[in-house]
Amino acid sequence: MDTGLCKKCAQLLKNLVASLNQLAAGFVKKMKECMTALSNCSCLRKNKSSATYSVQQERQAACALLDHLDTVESPLHVALLEPYRTLLLSSDLEVQRKTSLSLANLLFKNKVSAEQIIETGMVLPLLERLQSWDPTVQRNSGQCVALLASSDSSREAILSMGGVIPLLVLAKSYDPLVQQNAVWALLNLTLSEGTMKVLCREGAIPVLALLLQSSNYKVQFYSCSALSNIAMFPEHHPKMLGIGDSFLLKSLLTLMSSSVEKNATQACRCLRILSGNVGTLEQLMHLDCALPLKKLICSPSLPLAEAAIRLLSELSTHELSRTSLVNVGMLHVIEQLLLGDKSSPIIIEHIVVTIINLSSACEEQQAVMYRKCLTGLLQALVSSVTSEETVLCITSCLHHLISYDNVIKLLKPHYATILEYILLYLKNQEVRFQQLAIETLCNLKKDQDFSVVMSSSLEEQLKMVHAQTERTRLLLQKI
Repeated sequence: MDTGLCKKCAQLLKNLVASLNQLAAGFVKKMKECMTALSNCSCLRKNKSSATYSVQQERQAACALLDHLDTVESPLHVALLEPYRTLLLSSDLEVQRKTSLSLANLLFKNKVSAEQIIETGMVLPLLERLQSWDPTVQRNSGQCVALLASSDSSREAILSMGGVIPLLVLAKSYDPLVQQNAVWALLNLTLSEGTMKVLCREGAIPVLALLLQSSNYKVQFYSCSALSNIAMFPEHHPKMLGIGDSFLLKSLLTLMSSSVEKNATQACRCLRILSGNVGTLEQLMHLDCALPLKKLICSPSLPLAEAAIRLLSELSTHELSRTSLVNVGMLHVIEQLLLGDKSSPIIIEHIVVTIINLSSACEEQQAVMYRKCLTGLLQALVSSVTSEETVLCITSCLHHLISYDNVIKLLKPHYATILEYILLYLKNQEVRFQQLAIETLCNLKKDQDFSVVMSSSLEEQLKMVHAQTERTRLLLQKI
């Protein structure tokens, strides 16, 4: 190819191109050598290896520390809890799981106190962990919050840091243990009036009412117990009973029939508290609450029977329910309880209240007396479980029944037994027993046949009481 250059100029250009090629090759070589040297230097690999090492080191250190603290038998000093806060805030999921579980175990075993948790600033990190996407972390932190909520100071801290809403969210969780721990925490937050008001304001009542229908018996118990605590304050009743179509009362009546004894017992307690409201009572009677109640009163479980008889005595205080209770055969159930060998002072005392209430209506007096309730009351007087207070309660009931003129004649077969107890009460040094015995005698003497059965020992004891009273009167005059 003819370039028009002479041989000399063409050679000069050729030499220049060769020099440039040599320079380029040397530059590339030098560049490769530089990059290789840079990549082999530890200063450029430091951040990556450090980050990897940091995560592994944190996890290993956390596990070692937490495993060691779990084996410590004595309560931990607050200084040993300082690492927990840092570990709770870790971005490593395994560290969060291990830390929250360890803290839950320490709280459960009373190795750390709620005050220590507050002091070390761990309440807020725990509440943040409630909002984790990991169910294990949610379970563990929920258990921690539930245990903390048993303390007054911790309850206030949980509320002030916005812990109610996360707990209500977790109470709707599909994970059974997450839900269980959240409802447990809500229950403990109802243990003080102040925190309870905040719960109700944040919408806890509908959530707790819905949880009564849970398939988890512990969730049922926690939610029912929380509702019982809330029901202790009548100002919350409108919200509780305002859930449509008597939802709460129906759910509680269903829970009364639970095979889990403590759940049925708690349902009776909650209904008893709510039944102080006349409107609630009308709804309960309309829902035939007396039918399941009859079975529970005869339960072989003493706590359940006591809870049921407490509910019955509360229902009987309202005039609207008395006839219905008699019509469903409640007096027969009471008779069986009195004549049975399984009873307690609580059962007897509430039976007495029920008998007095049912007999206050004229049409029920004969029903009460013609049943074997009177025989049962007399039998209860000599029961081994009968305390002094119970004896006084039974005697008051007998005195009440005797005050009805038209039923005194029904007592005639029992005069001898009644007189024995009147004599015992007259010999008692407590004035209240003596006064009750004298009042009962006054009512019995309305029947002319009663004077025939009065014993000489009874008359002598009356004279002694009169003499004691006279001496007391004379001494008082000298003051």
